[in-house]
Amino acid sequence: MKSIICLAAFAAMSAPAMADGLYFSAGGQAIDIDGEILLNPEGDYQAGAITGIAGYDFNAIFGAELEVSLGVVDAEETDDFFGTEDTISVESFAGVYAKAGIPLDRLWIGARAGAVGGEFELEVRDQFSGDVEYAEGSVDGVGYGGVITLDLRDNIFLRGDYTIYDLETEGGLDFDAESISVTVGMRF
Repeated sequence: MKSIICLAAFAAMSAPAMADGLYFSAGGQAIDIDGEILLNPEGDYQAGAITGIAGYDFNAIFGAELEVSLGVVDAEETDDFFGTEDTISVESFAGVYAKAGIPLDRLWIGARAGAVGGEFELEVRDQFSGDVEYAEGSVDGVGYGGVITLDLRDNIFLRGDYTIYDLETEGGLDFDAESISVTVGMRF
């Protein structure tokens, strides 16, 4: 174990200095929400968001970042068992992450984990009566996943993220989701 810690410390100290610094990226995000939140385990709720990331790389291996997403496409699904048409709207979502990875020439491959939270809205429409029920609230928990960046130029990069969210609503319901995002960024 001591060998692994020493190796990581040596790699962090010997990492290229050009990786240090502030960066921003923006792009799109596809969010796959688990149907258990609406007691529809077969439901495939997919929402869309625009996302922005601001971060700081301490060196080529370690960094910290803030990610903010705003929903632009609602997740909709028909629940034939309960006879409803369900809509989940992701209003806003934010996370603070620590990240670590390995630089490989113009590629950086790593992982991130952190605290996340957000606001959502549910709409359940009865297919037969047309009655609509609304609910809104907040979620919080953890997010973790993989990151890959490709340097297009010295200060411009393309980034892909896969993140798993393990969240809970204010009322104690599980709100699990996964997302894939693609962003373009700039280092300063």
